[in-house]
Amino acid sequence: MGSAEVPFSELLSEVIDNRGKTCPTADSGIALIATNCIRNDLLYPTYEKVRFVSAQTYSTWFRGHPKSGDILFVNKATPGRVCLVPDPVDFCIAQDMVAVRADPDKIYPRYLFAVLRSPIAQERIAKMHVGTLIPHFKKTDFNKLLLPVPSRREQKCRASRQLGQNALVKMGDFRRLGLPAQIAAG
Repeated sequence: MGSAEVPFSELLSEVIDNRGKTCPTADSGIALIATNCIRNDLLYPTYEKVRFVSAQTYSTWFRGHPKSGDILFVNKATPGRVCLVPDPVDFCIAQDMVAVRADPDKIYPRYLFAVLRSPIAQERIAKMHVGTLIPHFKKTDFNKLLLPVPSRREQKCRASRQLGQNALVKMGDFRRLGLPAQIAAG
C-alpha cells in the first residue's frame, strides 16, 4: 500500500513563529534555545551555549511558546533539523526556528517527527532551501514540502522504529530526564 504525498503545511494545527527581530537577553532566567541546540542525533534540544531571557520578556515579547510534543524546526543555518519539545518545557525559542504542532486528525504527531528526520524529507528540504552564505528554509515553502503519509497503523510503526533509533542519551539530556550525573559519567 502506497503513501499519499501531503504538503507539510496541511499536516499542522499550529506554527509558533517568533521570527523577525532579536529578543532581549538577560544574565539568567529562562533558557533561550537557538539553532545550535537542535541536532538530528538527539530527540530533545541540548543546552549548548544557551542565552537567557527574563520572566518579563518571556511573558510579553514572544508571539507564542512551544508545548510538550511540538516539533522544533530549524529554518536558518541548518534548515530542516528537528527535535521534540520535552515535558516540561523549560525554555523559549529563538527567531531562526519555529515550533510546529501536528494536527492529530491528519497525522500521528510522532510520525511527523520521524518523517521530517527521514532521508527523503531531509533531501527535499536541502533542495528547497535558499541562500548560499547562510542557508534558510522559508516558512512560506512549508506548502511545497511534500511528505509521505501512509496509513495510521504504518505511521505508528515507523514512528516507533525511528524514535527507537534516535533515543541516544547525551550528557545534556540527563538534567531533563532527571537522571543522576553519576550515570552520565559512567
